[in-house]
Amino acid sequence: MEDIRDKLKKNRLRIVYLLAFIFSLTGAILLLAFNFAEYYDRYVYWDSGLNSYVYEYTYGEVSISTDIYGPLIALSGTFLLITTFISLVGMYNPKFVNKKTIALGLILAFIVFLLAAIGTVIASSELGDYSDWWVEAGFYGGLLGGIFTFIFFGLNFLFMKRGSFQEPKHVSVLKSKVSSRVAPVKTVQKVSYCHNCGKEVSGEFCTYCGTELRKIQEYKLPESEVSKVNLCPKCGKEVSGEFCTYCGAKLR
Repeated sequence: MEDIRDKLKKNRLRIVYLLAFIFSLTGAILLLAFNFAEYYDRYVYWDSGLNSYVYEYTYGEVSISTDIYGPLIALSGTFLLITTFISLVGMYNPKFVNKKTIALGLILAFIVFLLAAIGTVIASSELGDYSDWWVEAGFYGGLLGGIFTFIFFGLNFLFMKRGSFQEPKHVSVLKSKVSSRVAPVKTVQKVSYCHNCGKEVSGEFCTYCGTELRKIQEYKLPESEVSKVNLCPKCGKEVSGEFCTYCGAKLR
């Protein structure tokens, strides 16, 4: 059970991108390949030759080929295809998708959802004069594809935000402390331990919990200075516990 949980934590970014990929692609296909709504009108007249009433039915549709609403449906489908591409890239390599790209996906998915919802309101007013009308697969593709893609992109945005680091106000004071004792190394390197779960990792993201790893500026601090001000020997921040909460380095 723990192995399954660890695998889910390790691949949670990819799992959420996979779900976003499925819903966005399905929504785009339904929007572009199926009707958004259909309607019919019934005419009744007396045929003296038949000596009875005759019923005639006229059917119509709202789809990508419709003059007025077709371009909006095509635009919604294109927006979902863009989010599909972003999801595909995120599935294979999350480090190629940044917060701005996810924010773009969030905006596009929400626009598709709004267009589908507003389209239904417009249809109810304009098609209300007909005998009957109903929504079709294209409507559900836009509505559900848009809202679920928005939700999954939002989850990944939160995951990335959780891994981001905002420097506290007292850090500048600590930096001045460290700089007065030792010069920092100029090269910037990745941490070897995740600052969120404490596991040994490498690369841009933690392979266990999915947190975006921090970049640090390494300081070579003498042992005497470490014990004196309780600073991390790797990044020079004031810390306590088993792992540095700033760079993830294992403390002695």
